[in-house]
Amino acid sequence: MSSTQTVLCPYANTTGEGYFSFNIPKGAVNVGYRVVDADTGGIYFTRQFGGGGGAAPEICSGTSTTVSDSFAPGGPPGSDDTYRVDYVIANTGGGNPAETKMIKAVAFWKMPADLELTKQIADSDGHPVAGDDFLTDQEISFRVTVTNHGPFPAQGVQLADSPSHGTLGGLLCPAVRIRQLSGPGAAEVFLGEHSFAGAAYAKWPEFPVDETAVFLVTLKCPKQDAYSNYASLIHNVNGTPGKTETVEPASDTHPNSDQVSFSVFNAPDSKVTSASASKLAGSATPPPSAPRVVASAAPSRTSTALDSVEIAVLRLKPGVEGLNGQLPAHATIGGGDCLWLKSKRPRFAAREPIHGICDTPLWLDADGAGRWHFKLARELPPGHYVAYSRAIDSGGGAESNFSKADANRVTFKVR
Repeated sequence: MSSTQTVLCPYANTTGEGYFSFNIPKGAVNVGYRVVDADTGGIYFTRQFGGGGGAAPEICSGTSTTVSDSFAPGGPPGSDDTYRVDYVIANTGGGNPAETKMIKAVAFWKMPADLELTKQIADSDGHPVAGDDFLTDQEISFRVTVTNHGPFPAQGVQLADSPSHGTLGGLLCPAVRIRQLSGPGAAEVFLGEHSFAGAAYAKWPEFPVDETAVFLVTLKCPKQDAYSNYASLIHNVNGTPGKTETVEPASDTHPNSDQVSFSVFNAPDSKVTSASASKLAGSATPPPSAPRVVASAAPSRTSTALDSVEIAVLRLKPGVEGLNGQLPAHATIGGGDCLWLKSKRPRFAAREPIHGICDTPLWLDADGAGRWHFKLARELPPGHYVAYSRAIDSGGGAESNFSKADANRVTFKVR
């Protein structure tokens, strides 16, 4: 918002005066103005309203300038407030500048928005879960929520979720995915690169009042350690790219950042070395030793010896794809296209997929641990199968990531 005037610079021993008037939106904070040359754009001075009047840099050569400001509440409820700047230019010398200048006053202000950020450990579908102990082969997810409590939309909002930092030599857990689950759609959702590698971001040019956006940030930790994961919000009232100024109401009680602590332990490992119509066999090893985790809270896992091995067998059908990667957090029951072995007889149970693939296995106990086997009472019927194995340590930690490369996912055919 601006106002332009033509000023006749005063002759010797005379003064010239005038004023600028602005209608500023109700609720604005940090209201100010700058006086500039309307022709060249050069700035004479910048002031905040309510900062008091007094001397200002000269507008006309050989003169002095003083300013004062005043505030008048607007008319009907919801209307703007009136701000006024009075100026006096005095020529107390002998010169006669006799200049005509075009000056412009430009008002600026900030509209407060009360943002809040919360962060929770979550499952792979974004539901908050209890527990803060994980294994090195697990994907770890966080539910991050952003809410604007108002009273105005927030401009230039950025959510930044930093890579998790460990205590042993600055270990990092980089983000591998970020996706929005609900709320006002972000203009940009991306993972950081180069110097910001491992961080996850979301940006909005404007974030509406009384709205909440929910994100799922997923990361992996390569080594055993205690970690902390930090997320924060910044917003700038003018929406100017690169600005990091945050303007919150004086009564703000909602945090703009949150931090979650968790522990990561080395995972046990298993392999399927043979698979046939009548028997599965393989090997397993306990979690490798590592420096003791020093967490903010005592870890619930106190033992990492190898305890047992479980297997799962999926009978493939046309158009059915078996789990290859991270095990989901929730299992399903009931009918579906995924036929999982449920006994040694052998019999199969149908389960619905969760993420479009057969990723809800039925786990059966194998015999042995370091060297294990699973022998069926009768041979499997002809067809194509996928066999999975998972090692479980004495603290209850189990493998949760399955692949051909790790040899805990093997396809085979029965003729």
